[in-house]
Amino acid sequence: MVRIGVAQWCLDRNGVDAVYRAAELGFAALQVDAGEPSGSPFLSAPGIRRAYLQAAQDTGIEISAIAVNVLNSLGLKSPKGSKESKQCWDSIQLAIESAAAMNIHLVFLPSFENGEICIKDDLMNTAEALRKACEYAEGSPLEIASENTLGVADNLKLITTVCHPKMKILIDTLNPVLWGHRTVDLIKGLRHYLCNQVHAKDGLGGEMGNAALTTGQANFAESSRLLRELGFSGYLILENEYGQEAELRVARDLTVIRQLFFEG
Repeated sequence: MVRIGVAQWCLDRNGVDAVYRAAELGFAALQVDAGEPSGSPFLSAPGIRRAYLQAAQDTGIEISAIAVNVLNSLGLKSPKGSKESKQCWDSIQLAIESAAAMNIHLVFLPSFENGEICIKDDLMNTAEALRKACEYAEGSPLEIASENTLGVADNLKLITTVCHPKMKILIDTLNPVLWGHRTVDLIKGLRHYLCNQVHAKDGLGGEMGNAALTTGQANFAESSRLLRELGFSGYLILENEYGQEAELRVARDLTVIRQLFFEG
C-alpha cells in the first residue's frame, strides 16, 4: 500500500514541530533532516531524538527516512583525506547512528550543488563514501540511498562501483528532467535498485517545487503511471514548496496523488 508523506524541509515549520504540522496536513510519513548549522536541529542530541519519537507517537506520523542535506554544501564527492570528506563522514555517521536509535530504515545522501557528480573522480569519490556508509550500516535493517543528477548508465556505474547490497537509489520525479533525463527511464532502468521512497515534485522554468503536481515540467502523471504499473507500494514523499499557503497547496497535491494512485 502506498503511503503519502512529506519532506520536513518543504514545510512551514521546522524541527520537531514539523511532525505535528505533517499530521495536521494529512500526511502519514515524514522525512527528516539529520541537521544543519542554520536549519533543522542536529539529531546527535538524544533529547532531540526523543522529542521526534514522542511527536511521532503523539501523531501517528512515521519518520520514514533521514536526509543528510548538509552534504550538498560539504560535497560528498570531496577527495578522501580532505577536511570536507571528514566532515561528510561525520555527518553520515551521525545520521546512521540516529537512524538506528530511532528505528528508521533509510538514510539518503544527496549529491547536488557542491556534491554534484560531474567527472569520473567525482563518481569514484562518491562511491567510496557510499560504500563506507553501507559498511557502517551492516548488521542493521538500514538501507543507504543516493539521490543524484545522473542518468541510468552512470547510476548503474555508481551502483557497481559501490558494490554493496545496502546501496539504493532514491528517485525524484522532477530532478532527472532538470538534468536532461526522463524520469521514467530512470525508474525502468534502475527499478531493481530503487529504495521504497520516491520524491513527488514538480516545477516550472527550471525551478524546483514551484508548481502543483502534473502542472509543471516533471511529467508527473507519466512517472506515476509507471510506478503504479510496476506495483510500487512504498512512500510517496511530497517535496513541493509548502512554506506559504500550505493547506491549499498540500490539499491540491494530495488530490492529484489520490487520483493517480488510488482511483481507477
